[in-house]
Parts: sequence; C-alpha cells; structure tokens
Amino acid sequence: MKLMQNCSICSRDGVNNFNYIELEINESGVYELICSRGHTTTVLSHDEKFEILFDIGALALMDGNLIQSVASISASVERFHEFCIRTFLQKRGVDITVVDRMWKQVKNMSERQLGAFYFSYINEFNRNPPIIDNKQISFRNNVIHKGYIPKYREVYDYTKEMFDYIQDLLQQIKGDEYFKSYMEVALEREKVRCKDVKVENEFIGVRFARMATLTDLARGKQNFDEKFKFMKKEITLTKSM
Repeated sequence: MKLMQNCSICSRDGVNNFNYIELEINESGVYELICSRGHTTTVLSHDEKFEILFDIGALALMDGNLIQSVASISASVERFHEFCIRTFLQKRGVDITVVDRMWKQVKNMSERQLGAFYFSYINEFNRNPPIIDNKQISFRNNVIHKGYIPKYREVYDYTKEMFDYIQDLLQQIKGDEYFKSYMEVALEREKVRCKDVKVENEFIGVRFARMATLTDLARGKQNFDEKFKFMKKEITLTKSM
C-alpha cells in the first residue's frame, strides 16, 4: 500500500503543487517527504495501527488480492482489541510501562489477547461484549490457517462485518466517559514516534497528519457499502492526477 501526500510548505506558500508525493507505508508511522520543488518535511501519522491495517485490507479487496485482504482485516481487529484494552486500563489509571511490560507476555498469543479484551470489556460495562459471528471466525481461520482461497463476495462480507464491528465498539470508547483515555493512549503512541524524529529546520518542523483517510474508521458511524464506493472513486481520482 502506498500513500499520496502533497507538500505542506507549498500549500503554506500558496503554491498549487499537484505533484503528489508517493510514500510506501511503514511500521513507524514517520515519513520523510521531498516535493518536486525540493521542500523537505517530516510527517507523523495520526492514524492508529488498526486504521492503517484496515485500509490496507480494504484496498487489497479493491485490487482483488483477497487473501491479503482477509489477513490485513484480521490483523486490524486484533490491534483494535489491543487499543481497547489500553484505553480501558488508561481509564483505570494503570501506568503505561506496566501495560507495555505485560503486553510483551501476550503479544504473540492471539487467543489470550482476545480473552483479555473480553474480560476487560465485561469489567468496564458489566455486560458481555459483542461477539464476532462464528461463520466469520471460521472463514478467517480457513483462509489464514488452512489455505482456503476465498471468493470476492465472501471477503467483501467479512470486511463489511468487521467494519461494523469496529465502528460499533468505537462509539463506546470514544464516548464522553472514555474520550480522555482514548486520546491519552493515542498521545502515548505519538510520543514514542516523536523520540526518533530529528528536525533540522525548526521553521519547517514536524507536522502531524491523518494518512489513511479512506475508511475513516474513527470518524463516526458510516455505511460500508457507501464508503467502499467512495473509496473506489477516490483511488481512481488520485491515480489520474
């Protein structure tokens, strides 16, 4: 997956530079941009890991890379569960270093992470969490672990259901009671990214931006069918520039 970004310095100077900069998405979320006029800027992505992974999965679906799509969407759900757990613990006042230390013990254990999410949810809301349909769990396992080659419609339905699943939970953890904790978890992640960023020109500085703006998971409840159609139009428009 590649990202298309314009130059903020050109925009600041009132120059309509439509030569978008193509960036290869990376793990760190830190991007160095050099535009066609020679401006250099550093961009730190605001997007959470689960948002970026979901975009990768949705774009893979659009391109017909169905197995990659399932793998990316599945990874997105797992990272979303982690984000929820961290938000719940942040609200309880648990120190981030304690959380990081314990997460290292389960980071390679998907089932334990899921169990941690379930019980964290029960502890917060005193009710059972929403459960992903067994049909979709079996589908995901067949593709990831058994080499099943899926059909387009199966992957589309899986993506749509995971989209709704994440959005429904996001409405809860972005509500008034959890919003402060939600933002604090995001800021902790940005602090980690900032540590390794060196800025030679203070005037240019470092800017934060939302890079994965196609699915917009964190921006309120949406209809996936409509969103997917919009994504296709956006991709077609960007490629034509």
